[in-house]
Amino acid sequence: MNANALVTRNNIRTFAASAAEVRISTVRVIDANDPGSVLADVAPGMQVIGSSLNRLGTVADVLAGEAGAPIAITVAYGIRARRRKYVPGEFVDLVDDDRVVLSIDQNGFKALRDIAE
Repeated sequence: MNANALVTRNNIRTFAASAAEVRISTVRVIDANDPGSVLADVAPGMQVIGSSLNRLGTVADVLAGEAGAPIAITVAYGIRARRRKYVPGEFVDLVDDDRVVLSIDQNGFKALRDIAE
């Protein structure tokens, strides 16, 4: 998957086949018009994976907007997960049982702004 690709059932099968383990999981595809819909399933501690299937970090927090709907996540990364990045909801492609897959790769993740703890 790349940043411009739509997530389809074929992409999801490719993701599952590329994972180190094969397991049955619940996968929800993001609705491009409602990023909060998939973010409702995100919880702190979930692994964050880039579009190239590389591990980027773990979800530290799910951030809500004024209406209370989730709009973004913060990702803990680096040595001992001491650093944090702000990831807008539109970069979340899909969520399964314990992983969040982003539409950006490692370089795109590095380009996101760090946030103060």
